[in-house]
Amino acid sequence: NDRLDVQTEFTEGRWVIRYRGQETGSLPEFPDFPDLLEFLTNWAGKLIVLHRFDLPSNGRTYPEITQDLDQGDGLGAARAVSELWRKEPRNRELLHLGMRCLVMMAFEMFDEVEAADILYARALALLALDRALGDAPHLVREECRLAEAMGYHSHALRLADRLPSDDPLRHFLLRED
Repeated sequence: NDRLDVQTEFTEGRWVIRYRGQETGSLPEFPDFPDLLEFLTNWAGKLIVLHRFDLPSNGRTYPEITQDLDQGDGLGAARAVSELWRKEPRNRELLHLGMRCLVMMAFEMFDEVEAADILYARALALLALDRALGDAPHLVREECRLAEAMGYHSHALRLADRLPSDDPLRHFLLRED
């Protein structure tokens, strides 16, 4: 059971996390969204090297999926990404689009009973993997959306302020209506 393979220890004001006995990193006592994302991005980077994970780019833009995302159909886009992930050679573009789908669904989720934690966890994991593969500068909008969805409002507001002045997400979060 993988859950038993993870250990945590609080020492010197930080949570030290180990997986199967190997230290994966540490987090402050009360981590904020950037702490979590940085921790996961670093761990993903180590795993990429350790397992020689190669996810090539195929240069495709997948306009039909991008259009679904632009129209707010995260679930439809996720279905299309999932289908292509099974049929085509896996590539960075599909990973990125899959991450965008999960972030969109997490952002639009109304989850008062916190039953959708797995959706947030998967979206965060894919965002970290996307960053570890080298796309960090282009992920501010996705990071902003996911931070807001997960309740890290202060971080989301800081990121929203960096979005283009005509971005609807910026207007929504900064209450610029």
